[in-house]
Amino acid sequence: MQVLHGGQAAGYAAQLAIGIQANRILARKCEGDIWNSWYEIRTTANTTVDSNGFVKAASPILRLFADGFIEEPVQQTEAEVTRTTTGTYRIANTVGLAATGWQIEVPRDHNGNILCHVETAWDGDDLTVSAS
Repeated sequence: MQVLHGGQAAGYAAQLAIGIQANRILARKCEGDIWNSWYEIRTTANTTVDSNGFVKAASPILRLFADGFIEEPVQQTEAEVTRTTTGTYRIANTVGLAATGWQIEVPRDHNGNILCHVETAWDGDDLTVSAS
């Protein structure tokens, strides 16, 4: 991390830490000679906007489209997607779905109603995703 230090006036200062090898930005401030804890700043490296327009914390993300095309907005992976039939996709070379937080986000209408149903299943090391 590269730490940038901003002015020290009567016990007040600020620091910004920028990751050199990792895509992270942290910040903290000093008030009355007491440093606060570091907090992480949300950027496009650690968040994404889901299909409904909400900002979500991100780890490796695959955005899967109807034609089998994938988009990886945060971190590139070696994932391979094959469209097996209409609405069914086989995803290989992944470590699976997130253990915590959100896993699958589906589009919703303006009233919050889910616009499709999604099922997942494991077949060996491959994940099958079916949308209907």
